[in-house]
Amino acid sequence: MPVAYLLLLFLFGANANAVSVPLSPEEQAFLKQHPTIVLGSDPAWAPYVIKNNNGDISGFDADILNLVNQYTGANFVLRTGTWNDIVNKAETREIDGLSTSVAHPERKTAFNFSDIYVSESKSLLVSTTNPKNILSHNDLAGKIVSYQKGNLFDKKLLAQYSGVKAIALNSLDEILEQLITGKTDATVGSQILLYYGSQKGLHYLNVVDIFDQPRVDVVFSIRNDWPLALSILNKGLSAISSKQKNELKSKWFFSSIPNKQPTQIKLTDAEKNYLNQTQNIRMCIDPDWMPFEKNDNGKHIGMTADYFELLQEKLNSKISMVPSNTWLESLELGKKRECDIFSLVMSTPEREKYLDFTDAYLSIPLVIATSIETPFINDITSVNDKKIGIVKGYAYGELLRTRYPQMQLLDVKNLSDGLDKVKDRELFGFIGTLATVGYTIQKDYIGRLKIAGKFDESWELGIGTRNDVPILHSIFNKAVNSISYEKHQQILNKWVSVNYEKGFDYSLLWQMLASIAIVILFIGYRHYLLLKHNEKLKILSSTDALTGLANRSRIDELLEKYQYKNERYGETFSIILLDIDNFKTINDEHGHSMGDTILKAIAKILQHNVRLSDTVGRWGGEEFLIICPQTDLNSAYLVAEKLRVKVQQHPFPHIRSLTISLGVTSYTPGYNLDNLFKQADDLLYQAKNKGKNCTMAEFERID
Repeated sequence: MPVAYLLLLFLFGANANAVSVPLSPEEQAFLKQHPTIVLGSDPAWAPYVIKNNNGDISGFDADILNLVNQYTGANFVLRTGTWNDIVNKAETREIDGLSTSVAHPERKTAFNFSDIYVSESKSLLVSTTNPKNILSHNDLAGKIVSYQKGNLFDKKLLAQYSGVKAIALNSLDEILEQLITGKTDATVGSQILLYYGSQKGLHYLNVVDIFDQPRVDVVFSIRNDWPLALSILNKGLSAISSKQKNELKSKWFFSSIPNKQPTQIKLTDAEKNYLNQTQNIRMCIDPDWMPFEKNDNGKHIGMTADYFELLQEKLNSKISMVPSNTWLESLELGKKRECDIFSLVMSTPEREKYLDFTDAYLSIPLVIATSIETPFINDITSVNDKKIGIVKGYAYGELLRTRYPQMQLLDVKNLSDGLDKVKDRELFGFIGTLATVGYTIQKDYIGRLKIAGKFDESWELGIGTRNDVPILHSIFNKAVNSISYEKHQQILNKWVSVNYEKGFDYSLLWQMLASIAIVILFIGYRHYLLLKHNEKLKILSSTDALTGLANRSRIDELLEKYQYKNERYGETFSIILLDIDNFKTINDEHGHSMGDTILKAIAKILQHNVRLSDTVGRWGGEEFLIICPQTDLNSAYLVAEKLRVKVQQHPFPHIRSLTISLGVTSYTPGYNLDNLFKQADDLLYQAKNKGKNCTMAEFERID
């Protein structure tokens, strides 16, 4: 099971200074003496703490503290830095405590700890090659296992296993590098590390085991000479109501456990007689809808299988799956009365013709999945002009076509078909539920697809019962409402590894598929946060260090892309290969430093005088290459001539005159790139032989 992380909490717009929690006179006096209480965390731990481009701090912890501030009148604020540095600052009282912390006994000398607000498990990760054949934590003896420096929890966790050589590394980059190169055998981490690796092009990590115990209990740590600050913080945490939590769930999350007290099943005599006389209740499911349900070679598996095992016991009745190959086939069976109930279904006008519906026991938002490089979609209507897939026959198709009539919604066969079409660029996006899309991306498409946006709509799902037997609706509605929180939680714990806790408020009923959903939404946030970090690596790998232009590797990559577009879509493109005339003389007479200055100046002239769609690159030495997409030979020739004149007219320091020679050619279907380069190079050679300072092209092809 994936390790989960909580996603960004919605901040209510109430008066931040309104005091909703009664504070003692001592607590009130403390707040007057300490108008700001600073807690530190590490921005690498998004979405707990997210450092935005403008320097503001957001994230789950930030919004929790904002709510605490709202209810207590306090001013808890966050400061970020590397974890080691932040801990040192907190221990020396430069700041007042820690966010996203763990209650380590060693830290009791400096801190008191708040109520637990998150509890999670850790994962054991290996490279996909897994040369040491590590399959679980039982295989760690004699192995080298890394963890992030300063993480006491991971250090203690590994200390429990005899024979493990645990090493502390400074960063995620170092952890990845050493694991992939075989310098370490495994690492302690989470799905964040998997995604971080995929973003760097390192799709070589696997989770092989979960450390169920001990769990990571996340708390706020407050300097222990400020006990009043801790009591204020805990009062604020306890003040977050169930209603607010449910509103937050609806806004940000996924399928949820019903937040209501269970009722006992009190069947009428007629209902009891019906069940006694009915030997088998036939049930239709979606045969390919994990993690909710699946027909696995005739066996009903998934979340609903666990629920119906429970319901069979409660009703003392046999419920059996009617096999089908597709969801549409299941619906047809329902219309023909060949199944009596549907395990998990949403009400629509069409289905109401033959089904009744119980109260919902899962509530799941809809999301849109896109390619990994697509920007995040804040307004769903902004993609009305894009082709977007939905599974044929699913209820939300009817609803979305009504609410978004301009959206180009296209039917696909199933979830995998839709995501494959997005991967292959046949569709811009695919709409599905957060849990199912997230589950499938995590399993099959990590690093290629992501969840890029969320709809306001949620999918309220319950049991569908045939409407010509109304007693079935009554029976199953009672059965659904009889499921206790503990039973919901038992099923939850089988599928996820995260709990949300709020002090001693045990009425909190957390999300059904929180782990899967949070991990995938977290991917979105993590992708956003890593863009800046990865940009440097991208620039270094694709940019010429002297001129700042695209380097040869980047040019090769782009040419392959345009060659593919030409072959598939007929999009023409041209290239311009140019060389600085008499450049060796410049180096000989003025030195290589002047030569470098000339190269940088030429680069600027080229960049400033091509079109936005063109790419200028340094091909090597004093040669430059320009790619002109969707440009025929005539147009490329005009671009080349413009550049030749601009260089000739430019006043270079200490150089009386400077010129360039150019060869221009366009891509012909059936060419390979070697032919293209040879053609351009031959034309450049002709320009040199013609006296330099001229442009040569395949003139017989120019009108």
